[in-house]
Amino acid sequence: MPSLLDTAWIIPGLPFFASLLMGTLLLSFNTTINRLTKPSSFILISSIAISTALSGLFLNRHLTGNIALFDAGNFQLFIHLDSFSELISLSTGLIILIIMLASFLRLDRRKGFIRYITLLTLSSSLILLY
Repeated sequence: MPSLLDTAWIIPGLPFFASLLMGTLLLSFNTTINRLTKPSSFILISSIAISTALSGLFLNRHLTGNIALFDAGNFQLFIHLDSFSELISLSTGLIILIIMLASFLRLDRRKGFIRYITLLTLSSSLILLY
């Protein structure tokens, strides 16, 4: 069974790959993707929400005192997770999630909306990489 540490790459990776997917689709099928604002926004917002939930899970495990173990055959490594970086990624994810939800609800979803949400997701994935 994989440990929680094996899934840590999902925190910055999921929004990054979702924004790359939407960016590629936006370049390839511009008019179609600009008309499909709700499904595109759902994919991008849910990728940030999953990353934020995983950051909260890491912070919870750290505060309860669980130390992650990386086991690769004969090599075992005990890793102490840094609570500051977990707190930063959790708070950044929540702020970006609130901004994206407010943008989805309040902005006019026209031609530049998917580009805006995609670039916001890409920048937040690079921030979550910290």
